[in-house]
Parts: sequence; structure tokens; C-alpha cells
Amino acid sequence: MSENEPILPTPASEQPQPACDRCGKPGASKFGDEFICDDCYVACGSCCAGEEL
Repeated sequence: MSENEPILPTPASEQPQPACDRCGKPGASKFGDEFICDDCYVACGSCCAGEEL
């Protein structure tokens, strides 16, 4: 790559999905300062997302 070529962002289809901080499952969503998958979110209940479980 030459110095004059712009650096383009990686397309979303090629970026890895974030993994759940609790179980490691891909496709997690960010809640507070951690990533949580749907299964862990449902298991802990929406009232305690982001708190220690």
C-alpha cells in the first residue's frame, strides 16, 4: 500500500461479532461496559444487566 492510498474501514460483514463477556457466545450486545448475549440477558433479567450476577 502506498502512502497516498486512503485507509478504508473494514466492511461490517467482515468484522467479527462481539462475544458475550459471560459465556463467550458471538453476537452479543453492549450493556453498560460489557457485552451480553440474549441468553445471558434473559437468564439474569433485564433489571440486573451490567451488575454482578
